Amino acid sequence: MTSAAPSFDVFDMDGTLVRGDSGAELIRHLIGCQWWRRVLATAIAPVGFSLMAIGATRRIGVSIFFWIATVGLSELSLELAIDAFVQSHRAHRIEPTIAALQSSMDTGFEAVIATGAFQALAERLVAGLQLRGAPRVVGSTVRRFAGGFVANIQANGPSKLRRLAECGVHPPFRCAWSDSRSDLPLLCAAEEAHWVTIHERAPREVQARLPGVIVHTISRS
Repeated sequence: MTSAAPSFDVFDMDGTLVRGDSGAELIRHLIGCQWWRRVLATAIAPVGFSLMAIGATRRIGVSIFFWIATVGLSELSLELAIDAFVQSHRAHRIEPTIAALQSSMDTGFEAVIATGAFQALAERLVAGLQLRGAPRVVGSTVRRFAGGFVANIQANGPSKLRRLAECGVHPPFRCAWSDSRSDLPLLCAAEEAHWVTIHERAPREVQARLPGVIVHTISRS
């Protein structure tokens, strides 16, 4: 009995389909709305950024800043704040990869956008991309903590694969697209790996792990 051919095409979002880091931009926006959040974030920044720089502690670092950004907000207030951010935030599409995503959906494959951005934020941003069809969106989850919100499952690195599996998206994938070294586990789980970059080649670490990686060079703006 032969197993079914891989049918999932998995795309990272930030830096792959759209420019920038939408989760970080949301957090900066929320913190910037009130002076005391800015003061608290500035005070904790050395510790928070140090934690975010290490894969094993990234979720803790993100949680610190997200808690500062959301403490005192209810679930409804957070939803409304995300809505307001998305309405004022223009996502800058990366057209070549958007075209690849659209082609995947048009040809009948199961397109999935897997991102470290928070689920509610990612769903709203993807809805604004004006795609023909609706790809599945898998993002990071949050939970209540001490009057605010923190990251529950941070969909980065190996955790992205666990989050995908939680949503019924299991490897091997037909193809995977990303611009981030943290997505090496995702790229390695695909039959065809695509690297998105403003340079002409993938980093040595990526080339070493994925000698057949397909590199897509995009413009800087």
